[in-house]
Amino acid sequence: MTKPRHRLRKIKLDEISVVDLGADPNATIQIFKRGGADMPGDLDALTEQMQKAAESLADNNQKLAAETALRKAAETRAANAEAALATAQASIAKSEAEADPFSAILKSADPVVAAAFKKLQAENEASAKMIAKMDEDRAIAKMASEITADMPNLPVKAEAFAPILKRAAGALPAEDFAELHRVLKAASSNLAKVLTAGGFGSSVIMKGSAETALDVKAGEIQKRDSISFAKAYTQAVAENPGLYTDYLAEQKGRAQ
Repeated sequence: MTKPRHRLRKIKLDEISVVDLGADPNATIQIFKRGGADMPGDLDALTEQMQKAAESLADNNQKLAAETALRKAAETRAANAEAALATAQASIAKSEAEADPFSAILKSADPVVAAAFKKLQAENEASAKMIAKMDEDRAIAKMASEITADMPNLPVKAEAFAPILKRAAGALPAEDFAELHRVLKAASSNLAKVLTAGGFGSSVIMKGSAETALDVKAGEIQKRDSISFAKAYTQAVAENPGLYTDYLAEQKGRAQ
């Protein structure tokens, strides 16, 4: 026998309370609230709508996951780029410190100390340039004495030709310069033979015999006393006043 059911309609409820044990254990209460016109009219339509909402949510979650993966990949690339940049900067700083340790030290030093170091560095550089110039002058003087001693009959002034020959020595391989030196020496020797055979004294083309003799003696004094060619020439004149008198006579004869 079917139990009788009683339906209450058109009731306005102010409150619904839920209790752990109702007064009528056989009573069943169902409450429905219908929405507006957009609310589906049946369960199938509601189920379809919920399924579409679930699919849309899944699609959005998938897109969000893809965007999250892309963002993490971009963050990883940025972190790697920053690490590579830091490594490069450290390597550059290390190279600069190894190449110029003073600069690396001065960057972190007290300004007063740094200024003192920079001043000292400038003075050292100036001294190095001065020493290099002195070495250059000594090398040219040595070359001039070698020209005077080995090639006295060449139509050149030793002091003017020495820088040219020194530049050639620096630019040419050693064996090439040695060959050039040999050829010039041989040319000087052959020229002396030609002049002697023709009844002329040697070294008459650009220099008189007295001038050549003074150059030779100056070269000998330079090697002996380890002094500059200019000082050696002055010493040669002082030690050989007769040669210097002959030299002045030769110069006077050329002028006439």
